[in-house]
Amino acid sequence: MKLTRQFAAFAALSTVTSVALAAPKKPAPQKPSAKATAPASKTKLIREVLGTQQLSGYEGLLRQTFTIGKQLPLNFTLSSCEYSVGRVNIGGYAHIPKGDEKLLVLHFVVQNPTKKVVSFSTSYLRFSAVDATGVTREYVGDIAREKTGESVSLPLNPGQKTEAKTAIRVAAYGTVPKLIVRHYYETNAPIIRYDLRNVAKKLNAPYADPSDANGATALKTIAAKVGVSYPVTDMFDAELVKVEDQTAPLNGNTPEKGKKFSVATFIIRNKGPRRANLTQAYFRADLKDADGEKTNYNTWMLKGSRDEQVSNQLEPGEETKVRFFWAIPEDVEAKAVLLQYGYDRESRTFAFEVPSTN
Repeated sequence: MKLTRQFAAFAALSTVTSVALAAPKKPAPQKPSAKATAPASKTKLIREVLGTQQLSGYEGLLRQTFTIGKQLPLNFTLSSCEYSVGRVNIGGYAHIPKGDEKLLVLHFVVQNPTKKVVSFSTSYLRFSAVDATGVTREYVGDIAREKTGESVSLPLNPGQKTEAKTAIRVAAYGTVPKLIVRHYYETNAPIIRYDLRNVAKKLNAPYADPSDANGATALKTIAAKVGVSYPVTDMFDAELVKVEDQTAPLNGNTPEKGKKFSVATFIIRNKGPRRANLTQAYFRADLKDADGEKTNYNTWMLKGSRDEQVSNQLEPGEETKVRFFWAIPEDVEAKAVLLQYGYDRESRTFAFEVPSTN
């Protein structure tokens, strides 16, 4: 009997234990993994702008010497620079700006820093400028010896120097903020960069626009005076001598009734580097009268004292007299002769004031 109760108690305990072991265990709470809780990572973008890397080089100053190149080195010193609307003769070519341009003329010294002879020529250096309009302009492609105007081509002994010049056509308006000088052959060599604001010499009257306090803007129409020579074309200067009226026949023509001829006499000088042909096509000469009306060029450029069309050659430094004429009303006075380069209608106009006869 006692054994039966013990067995029953043992059986009951076994049943409770079995039930407890069979019941599923509640899972223990788990910490969220760092991977699950961290915000999704974003790829960091690096700002990149193509084509904006500035060329390596030096910040240059006037009369400061720099060495350009390593394999074919040259010492370069920018001596001075100025704005101009006149011509620059280099070799056999005369360079003159259009009406919406001016020239940036550069004067510099080149020295051979090596221990061997260097054959220096125009192909050793390159020049470019960024003008006031933001446009990059290249030089005229040639370099002249400062004193003779000949294209540079000479041997430089060790330590020897030479003075030279070149020019860049830039916008007629405003200052040039940047000039770049570089080695022609060694394209990876450091450049020299100049800020020419307040450095380049100003334009003078009558070429400078008086509204520009910097003296860096060139006028398109120049107020010209009698007895003064002006660079009208690439090769020729022109000087007004006199303007006279006549009713007598001229070049086989008689003025119509109520009209007269206004005749302007000019001296034309060859200021270029070579012999040049002088014909009526080289100029365009219009006349503006006191009423503000313009009489166009009749394509006649007569010899100084003969009624013959000019057609000859002038050597450098040689000059000759020519005459232009126009038919205008008898009671109207000539006011200005508008002279321009005949082969370039975009050239600068020189308005020669006609002296009053009163």
